[in-house]
Amino acid sequence: MSEIEKFLAVRVVCATPEKFEEAVRFYRGLLGRDEGLRFGQPGDVQQGAFFSLGDAQLIVTCEEVTPEAAVEQGAAWLCFHSQDPEQLLADARGRGAALPNDVVDTSFGTRGFFANEPTGLPIYVGTPWSAGV
Repeated sequence: MSEIEKFLAVRVVCATPEKFEEAVRFYRGLLGRDEGLRFGQPGDVQQGAFFSLGDAQLIVTCEEVTPEAAVEQGAAWLCFHSQDPEQLLADARGRGAALPNDVVDTSFGTRGFFANEPTGLPIYVGTPWSAGV
């Protein structure tokens, strides 16, 4: 049986590059530190900033909906780490979890699955990205 190994991140999704920059400035001020990893160019629709918070991360992104995100995009996501997302998905389905999407290779270099939990909050369960924890 596979299980979630740890909480990986909270992801904040911004709709525009301007909101992304505003959110990054806000979290820099709130956390008192710069982001450890950033991708994308200023003004681009695809951007991200990773802030380390102990064993977890806060991720701020600006993005278009990608094919692997076959879930309703929300303003915040919960992200969980599993080295074996295929087995975890099978086990969770066996325990009755309503998880309709299969594991995919993502556009950001990981392998995992996406879903909306019952209240509508998007989740990601899979391998960590290069910013890792």
